[in-house]
Amino acid sequence: MKIFQPMSIRQLIDLKMLSPLMAAYLWYVCESKRAFFIAGPEDSGKTTLLNAILSILDHRSSYVTIEDFNELQLPERRWKSVSVRRNWALVDPRYELGIEDVVEKEIEERPDYLVVGEVREPKQLISLVSATMGHGFMTSIRVKNPENFLARLTTMEIPGDVPDVLWGCAIIQRARGKPGPYQVTKRVTKIVEFIPSPKGGVEAAEVFAWNPDRNEFYPDSLNGLWERSKRLQKLSDELKIPKDEILDDIRRRIFLLKEMPKDFEAASKKAAELYSEKALSEARMLEVAWLLPIDASELEEGMPTIIELKNYDILLPSGVLDENVIRVVGGRAEIYPEPKRKGVREEEIEECYIRFLEKDARSGKVSILKLIESGRPGAENIYVKRVARILYELYARLGRPRGRVVIIVSSYNQLGYPAKELRDELSSHTVPYRVINFEIEEEEILRALRFVKIKNPELLVSLAKGFPKLIGHLRRGASIGEAIRRELGGNKNFHFIAKAAEKVVELNRPLTTSEAIKITGSRGGSASLRLKILRSLDLVQKTSAD
Repeated sequence: MKIFQPMSIRQLIDLKMLSPLMAAYLWYVCESKRAFFIAGPEDSGKTTLLNAILSILDHRSSYVTIEDFNELQLPERRWKSVSVRRNWALVDPRYELGIEDVVEKEIEERPDYLVVGEVREPKQLISLVSATMGHGFMTSIRVKNPENFLARLTTMEIPGDVPDVLWGCAIIQRARGKPGPYQVTKRVTKIVEFIPSPKGGVEAAEVFAWNPDRNEFYPDSLNGLWERSKRLQKLSDELKIPKDEILDDIRRRIFLLKEMPKDFEAASKKAAELYSEKALSEARMLEVAWLLPIDASELEEGMPTIIELKNYDILLPSGVLDENVIRVVGGRAEIYPEPKRKGVREEEIEECYIRFLEKDARSGKVSILKLIESGRPGAENIYVKRVARILYELYARLGRPRGRVVIIVSSYNQLGYPAKELRDELSSHTVPYRVINFEIEEEEILRALRFVKIKNPELLVSLAKGFPKLIGHLRRGASIGEAIRRELGGNKNFHFIAKAAEKVVELNRPLTTSEAIKITGSRGGSASLRLKILRSLDLVQKTSAD
């Protein structure tokens, strides 16, 4: 029995057993509950890699591991470990339990993932995959020549739906590196996918490979992965998931893997946090850097850059404060803390922001100020003024610092023009700036709204434009009316918008003028203003006068 300290996936990446892209791909595949195995000779690192992948999967899922000896060490979660009884002259063969017997028994408990420590033969592998369909299945295969194993597997006749479930395998080999005490290294030399064959079996298609001469893995880009991965393309077609959405998911995992701690327990806890609601919101915060229309290197030092969104904050992260200072460190975004003490003065809030911005500016980092919902109904636009004062004070202290500051702001919303107001405020404080206009395509908005279960999501496009956090509320299970009411907060004067939106979703069409007047419950000038607001959101049919 091996006694070892489990290695985290981050450690394996640092040791160049596999690339971050390969690790993110394996994470994505295993999380989708397909059948996947790791093959290689003895002591090549199969169990180490299997354990590292399992440690970052969803901690809320249930796991059953079946082994001869308990080598897999999962962190604290819903995990049941089962040992297979073998006949070593100590137990009567009549009482010996095989892997298939244990799997048949444990499958009754309906685990999310069933992991078998080691499989020896292709027939046994197919039998286990067939028995565990509907569950995530992972195993390792000890074989001296993995290529021969693949050849045998691809020439077998595989029954039923097994070819669709059997996704692929990673091959690990002990490779010889540079001369020295650590000249023998372990590498994932190949990752292959199994493509269902018309003849009833599977064909192996290489997705990743290791170049021993250059000690590099290829492909090394997401587009390269997409071109080589027939399985991802098939998944996109079957589940109607856009290519960009799949690649964005894998890109996010690459980013998270690079930021994960090296310690096994710490890495597992960090991964567990990623599945919480708080972490999902933080993960969306990380997308800020990817959604900027320019590269950070193009930003001018010592001069703020205003990125003006022409059609609102749709794809930028939701579920955060109206104004946030975000520090970007090597691609990672962190929200600066704001003083939370009761009775805190505006000057203290601004000083808190200035200190963080000043620290990053001196070290040449990029800071992003997110200022989106500056024109809420009935609210004074204090955030535009705050940002202008903060930048004025920052540049008064530092002159033209090496750091770069980006302000993300909407051109307009239903009741204001925050971008223009910000430009005017900066000019009045004699703070220089440059402006970049960025318009989000309408198909991108529709793609962001694809998860909303209504017959015609196009009806929500204008609504989402007017309420930037709408998507975040809907993702957390709110109805359309609840989402808008949360956006409006305590301002009940505008709750008629929520009622109108609910009716539009119910009818699957914009309201008529009479229907809208009935919902608003007002007359005269007040009714006219409310109708104008509803029409601007495309909730009411436009008339010839419009």
